[in-house]
Amino acid sequence: MKVCSILLLLFGLLHASAQTSYSGCIDKYPIELVTYIFSDGDARAIYAYTNYDEPIVINGTLKQKQLVLYEKDSAGKNKATLTFINFDAKSMLLEGVWKDLRSDKQFKIILTKRFDIDYGENIEWANREIIQSESLKDQYFKLIISKEKGDFYAKVTGVKIMEKKTDKLIQQINFECQLWGLDNAVLEIITSTVSETFRYLSRVMQDLIHQAYISLIILKHANILIVVSVALRYLLIKIKKNLRTQPMLRRQ
Repeated sequence: MKVCSILLLLFGLLHASAQTSYSGCIDKYPIELVTYIFSDGDARAIYAYTNYDEPIVINGTLKQKQLVLYEKDSAGKNKATLTFINFDAKSMLLEGVWKDLRSDKQFKIILTKRFDIDYGENIEWANREIIQSESLKDQYFKLIISKEKGDFYAKVTGVKIMEKKTDKLIQQINFECQLWGLDNAVLEIITSTVSETFRYLSRVMQDLIHQAYISLIILKHANILIVVSVALRYLLIKIKKNLRTQPMLRRQ
């Protein structure tokens, strides 16, 4: 029992992490940035230029107080870096440099912390929003996260579907699931017929059936059918265009 307890403690320490939201500018261009930094220095992040709302994944490392995040091109090669020297997760101000690796052009980054996804039984807050890495051509997604007093961890309480460039709310889906990292929302374009789509969803459910909590929701907005499947560790969003309206289906 003691050995098991030690192993669990070590596992928890290795995966302990902080998730933080910032807003500010690269040069004169407004952005928002979300970081997720593990205790071993592994750093995951997403940023987006506010005028475009196109999520950009930037991963990297935190070593000796220097946070370096790499932006990749479509071929998976590094094309830019975001570097923050003397990084302090507790500081309300984050300053750094964005650098184009091909032209060596550099721009200053100045960001202000908006909030932390903090933990603890005595902490309480609601409706903090974090942009997700997945998006459609004209829409992007934001998770809604809340923390109730008495619960140690925060949880996802919904997702917003937003219009790019205008930030217009297209639809909000309310539900609850566990928060795991930055990529709670996974997007896939489903083509084909309605019957083939539901056969696909059946296979998804079979993959998730061993989980303790499953919720399948089908919603219709305009010409987009949104299928949300939630199972403990992640939120799976499936999009199917130009389907006929289907009734809401829920399985728990």
